[in-house]
Amino acid sequence: MRHSQPGYEYESRNLFNSKKFEKISYKNRKRGDLIFYSNSNGVIIHIAIYLGNDKVIESWPNKVVVWPIKNSHRSRIAGVRRVFN
Repeated sequence: MRHSQPGYEYESRNLFNSKKFEKISYKNRKRGDLIFYSNSNGVIIHIAIYLGNDKVIESWPNKVVVWPIKNSHRSRIAGVRRVFN
């Protein structure tokens, strides 16, 4: 969960660019997929795990939260990656 801490956003970018994960379209997302968020410049800044029903679980400094996939803190989805097939 270190990627959730300020200064470690590069880890999220490394995971987003990893060849180990399958690229998935947003409309084909499934429970367990990784949802990557970007800032207004298109730079990957965060990851969440898709739970289904348009909800994600993610680390938020000092806690874990479940909330809508698009919310007041994260709304720019850069892409979806599948860890397990």
